[in-house]
Amino acid sequence: MTPESYEQPFFLYKDNKDYIPSFVTTDSVLHIYHIFYDFLLRKLEAEEFLPKLEALNDGLLKKSIEVYNQVKNPQLKKAALLNCAYFAAGQKLLNKPLPKRLPKEAAKLAATDFKNVNAVFGKNALSLPWPNVDFTQFTVRGHYTRSPELSNYFKTIMWYGQLGFFALNYESDNKDYFKNPRNEFIMMRALMISKLVSDSPEFLKSGNLFMSRFVFL
Repeated sequence: MTPESYEQPFFLYKDNKDYIPSFVTTDSVLHIYHIFYDFLLRKLEAEEFLPKLEALNDGLLKKSIEVYNQVKNPQLKKAALLNCAYFAAGQKLLNKPLPKRLPKEAAKLAATDFKNVNAVFGKNALSLPWPNVDFTQFTVRGHYTRSPELSNYFKTIMWYGQLGFFALNYESDNKDYFKNPRNEFIMMRALMISKLVSDSPEFLKSGNLFMSRFVFL
């Protein structure tokens, strides 16, 4: 085994025309598979996943604003406001304009979190109520560095992946689980978003289609 200057492992096999024996391993097969899979994923993300994500995010943001304007209960109002900020941050990460009807407080929260995501420092608390988010996970890498659109897609997917609605101290036999104000509030927000999706056949179909293909790959 000696160092060589081949750009790709399979270039080595061109030497076969000079009847130089090659040591064949599965490395080249795996490498070609990786290149093929990466190309396929990149094309799907840029041409299919990204447009669907943009449409779904925009729709959920506008519906969340409608809910915020409709509810009167103070707790529900606050939950709806944070949902507006949640999707507004996603909208900014996708580099899409924010609706003019977005509440100013939600826009301010989204702007702060957008800045934090793009700063990419270590663990810190967001303005939205998620403790100790690891911002280093938002560092764009791999084929997502190839274009601004793929970079935006990566950060948005990471945003929703890292900031799910996870309740604290969950135990199946914990009778005081829902007595925790934070858990109750998280469930309230999650149910609001779930209802938005379930009440809209378009959102439900688009979300299921996106996630089924996303998970498969």
